[in-house]
Amino acid sequence: MWKQSKLRHILSPRLNIYTAACIAAAALALQSCSSTSSDDDVAAGVELRFSASAADGSRATTTLTTSATLNDFKVWGTYRTKVSGSWSAQPVNVFNGVTVNKVGDGNWSYSASTPLQYWFPGCYYTFRAIHPVTVNAAFTPGSDAASDRLSVTSFDATQGVDLVAATHTRESLLQGNTVVSLDFRHLLSRVDITASVDKAVTGTFVITGITLYGFETVGSWSSDGMTANTYGKWDNLSGRDNAYSVKGLNITLSSEPQSLLSDGNTVLMLPQVIPVGAKADITYAENGTEKTVTADIYKASYSLTGGYQPSRTYRYSFTIGPDQYILFSLPTIQDWEDAEGGNYLPCLLYTSPSPRDRT
Repeated sequence: MWKQSKLRHILSPRLNIYTAACIAAAALALQSCSSTSSDDDVAAGVELRFSASAADGSRATTTLTTSATLNDFKVWGTYRTKVSGSWSAQPVNVFNGVTVNKVGDGNWSYSASTPLQYWFPGCYYTFRAIHPVTVNAAFTPGSDAASDRLSVTSFDATQGVDLVAATHTRESLLQGNTVVSLDFRHLLSRVDITASVDKAVTGTFVITGITLYGFETVGSWSSDGMTANTYGKWDNLSGRDNAYSVKGLNITLSSEPQSLLSDGNTVLMLPQVIPVGAKADITYAENGTEKTVTADIYKASYSLTGGYQPSRTYRYSFTIGPDQYILFSLPTIQDWEDAEGGNYLPCLLYTSPSPRDRT
């Protein structure tokens, strides 16, 4: 009787996707794993547990996900058994979009409605996770662990949500660390603008607003497995009519470059080839008089042959020079950690006749 209860406890995760196939795979799993496991293995409580971390940026913001701010994620998990020396094509579900929450410093727990899950020794496990839990994500099993697909549809980057995902694969041996360690990676790109005033310029210059427009803002993401250098792919891009509008700024410029799009004003974009017509309107007050300059981001980005890449920061810089000429530089490309670098080649911006309000 105890064995029946234990079996239900372990294999009770949702089998509703491919019920008949999974029941057959579960039978194979019991056959395959029974030669290397025992009742004592499960009775010893070698349960599935999680730990998670995210790549931290040097600036703490209200929109960026870091190890400190990551409090929950949604996870899908499967295992495969060996059949005639090869891993089976049909996986058995362990977690099907289960929410995992941080319950303490370094401690994570899945919902009480999900039975506690245990490792089957000798089976190959795949875990795919995403944050935030509210995102429209789906998991599709593949023919092997490398082709298990996690996807997100109709993601709107203008909402300021930092989309991160992680994967973890391993063969269960019931030895060593039993924690599933998830290293989340940023799937979006950051865009920043820094500004300064030439030391020869007199007067006061205050940045009051920035609007970026002409970019792809809506898209779908998918990944058939993520390695250290793979972040999945984005397609079905659209939404060039949308804009990133940052208003209510009050940044007084000095000779030292200052970030205009940090803290709660961080701009996250879909990885993309910069479209023709991508621009930024920068509104500022010169000695109390409001003005707007328009930067042609497409032209300023001509050195970015691959466009924006995930988990990278693209920083554009401009300087207000004598006679209020504004010199705009080529973007520097940095990892999420804000490493500095890049060459600077100025180009002149023009002043718009009146401020433009794109909301």
